[in-house]
Amino acid sequence: MIFIDYILLESRLFIVTNQRSIYAWWIFIVSCLISLIGFGLIVNTVGLFFIPLCKELHVNKSSISLMVTLQNLASAITLLIAGKIMSKVNLKWLLTILFAIIGIGFLSLSIANNLGWFYIVYIIIGICQPGAFILSIPVLLQKWFNAKLGTVMGIALGLSGIGGTIFNPLVADVIKSFGWRGGFIFEALLILLILVPASLTIIPQPNDKHHAYGEPSKVDHVKPGNESGLTFKQARKTIVFYSLAIAMFLLQFVSGSVQHVSGSILHIGFSIQTAGLVVSGIMFGAALGKISIGFLLDYFNAKVVLLFFALFGIGGWYGQIVLKKWLKPNFISIYFRIRTRNLLGCFTIFN
Repeated sequence: MIFIDYILLESRLFIVTNQRSIYAWWIFIVSCLISLIGFGLIVNTVGLFFIPLCKELHVNKSSISLMVTLQNLASAITLLIAGKIMSKVNLKWLLTILFAIIGIGFLSLSIANNLGWFYIVYIIIGICQPGAFILSIPVLLQKWFNAKLGTVMGIALGLSGIGGTIFNPLVADVIKSFGWRGGFIFEALLILLILVPASLTIIPQPNDKHHAYGEPSKVDHVKPGNESGLTFKQARKTIVFYSLAIAMFLLQFVSGSVQHVSGSILHIGFSIQTAGLVVSGIMFGAALGKISIGFLLDYFNAKVVLLFFALFGIGGWYGQIVLKKWLKPNFISIYFRIRTRNLLGCFTIFN
């Protein structure tokens, strides 16, 4: 009887413990939605609007794409202080407000007739962007997962590519059927009806009722003065720091060029659905690249893995030049995205 009572007691404790940590998995789901819609929709579909806006507003493509430049510039500046702000405010209300602003901004673009208003709205979106979906995912997951953090982080961030794969052809169809104004309304509704309510369910950090998943790492209990790693002052004296900075700059340069792919496809005479499918292929390739390199890095030496992807990337550039007349656009875009996403990481690792 004593043994049976012990088993029952342990079973109850196991159930209670997992019930308390189950909220961590809801945070994971919310993070996945933020990645899927935040990156997949807001960032990766903007190029579909370039040509329709050029025709409607009677301006050239560079004038339209300037709004994305202003968005990224505002985002880069805000990133310098976003981390400090997020550590001092309630994430639930911060994310709710930021996504509401972005959603209302997109809604306002559906009735805009002035290019200046597009610049203003995209600057505002750029200011909201770091807190809304660039930093929010790692911040939330680090608070709620003491175990399997790498796995959940990889899945959540990998969904940005899946989001682009899903939303590009979908938004392209909406624009073809209802015009670019309908496209902005569609994006606004997704943000306001999914991300805003999801943000309202967030508990910023674990508490007595809702526990984080897994046991706290010993690293969390390191005494002050015994922390591992380098300070910023020490890091900036190393070549790895500058290699990483250059690699990140190049990565953003390549990522930014993706926003012009759909416009270029439209410019050479293809339909908007074809443009959406090509970018969808790029995003699918990005997802494959993230998943494959992450999996291989868990099991093989990092330099060997990245050397493989570097050779894969070099072969891709050469192959695209030689075979571009025979390969279909979607195949090229998938291959391009797999190799480019992973090639840039090699620069950092080997330094």
